[in-house]
Amino acid sequence: MVEMRLSLTLLLLVCPFGLKGGAAAASYPLDDNEKIDLYSIVKYIEKGDIEAISSWFSDNMLVAIMGDSTTCSKGQARQIIKAFLKKYTPQSFELLYSSSSYPIHYLVCRMESNGSVFSITYTLQSSDSNCYVEQIRIDKE
Repeated sequence: MVEMRLSLTLLLLVCPFGLKGGAAAASYPLDDNEKIDLYSIVKYIEKGDIEAISSWFSDNMLVAIMGDSTTCSKGQARQIIKAFLKKYTPQSFELLYSSSSYPIHYLVCRMESNGSVFSITYTLQSSDSNCYVEQIRIDKE
């Protein structure tokens, strides 16, 4: 059921815009001189840098890992993702798709670790001056 839901979600996200984010924006302009680099979070996961990743987390967010979801604080989310990355150290990581429609942004990534493949979806919310991860969903392919 989780695989079918993930497949449907990815199909709905990818088909209207094409693979690799036909409607994607690399950053969201805050004003003429400042931009939020939405893709830097991808680099942090690839490196396994939990401190940098968690700096993007909202104070309260949803973390769903292989069907087990919880709404938690930033600190709890940090611990959950840290434990996941300790168990599944990223060996390869790529951004498959991104989409932005202010104030919501989506990043869909693929991660390989120790023979396992995971789909990771980030939902980010922008305000006038910041962008935070509101949800992280990790599913095994």
